[in-house]
Amino acid sequence: MTFQISPLHLANQTDAVAPPEPAAPDLVSLRGRSLALSRLLAAVPVQLQSARAPYPLLTALAAHDRSSGSDLARQLMIIAAATHAVADERRTAEYILRNRGSVRDGRRTACGLLIAARTAVEMDLRRRQSREVPTEADAPCFAENEFCLAQTADHPPVSEMVLDKLEDVTGAPITGTLREALLNSVSVALDLAERYRLNGGNGASLRRLRSKARPDQRLVTHLTQMLDNPCAAAWLARLLIGPDQAPLEAALLWWCTRCGLEATDVPDRLRRRWIRNLGFAEKALA
Repeated sequence: MTFQISPLHLANQTDAVAPPEPAAPDLVSLRGRSLALSRLLAAVPVQLQSARAPYPLLTALAAHDRSSGSDLARQLMIIAAATHAVADERRTAEYILRNRGSVRDGRRTACGLLIAARTAVEMDLRRRQSREVPTEADAPCFAENEFCLAQTADHPPVSEMVLDKLEDVTGAPITGTLREALLNSVSVALDLAERYRLNGGNGASLRRLRSKARPDQRLVTHLTQMLDNPCAAAWLARLLIGPDQAPLEAALLWWCTRCGLEATDVPDRLRRRWIRNLGFAEKALA
């Protein structure tokens, strides 16, 4: 005996299959986290009433979730935990909320903000591990106690401050791919300089990031891995830390992170060299 199944029965069986669940966001890769953060920041209110709490903006976002029925604070904490597996995700989330305006107005991408946030919390974490109790005036030291910029959750990104000073020196706005590459490159340089200092390095750490250092300490090595563009990485490294045999005063970071120096203090020959390096880097990124 043979059994026949009608086409109508097959159609009913197909209709009865439950629709697949939506795929979970990819939080393992930087690209996946960037896409998730872009969607999340678009839903965060422009104005958050800061609460009296250790993490005021994160607390305010949680209060907004309770009143509106959303789940933004929890999602942000998950992204923050995936950004740095060891650091306190509340600090990472607070940093992202403090600097979300740069993504909203298009001055940087969500990817750049995640890189800057990871650098900031990594520095805080290393200070705590080094001294157990961080001091209020902590600053990444490019040369012994000469610099006064801090990279913590209570400050704007150092990379933004460096680019603002660079634009003052060159007299022209830096936009597009070049701006994003510079923001990320400054964050990488800060991370490497802080790593050198906390590992017991002596002397100006800018010199230890040049090409005579070990490959894993060279800034150009890390920029090449990040940008996947050796030519652009070489020009950006020359801009930020100076050529190999040049004095520290030839490095952009030396000028940008020293207190009391204005754009008018930069010599004309150095300004022309930075503009030339920027031009070559932009051409390589195009």
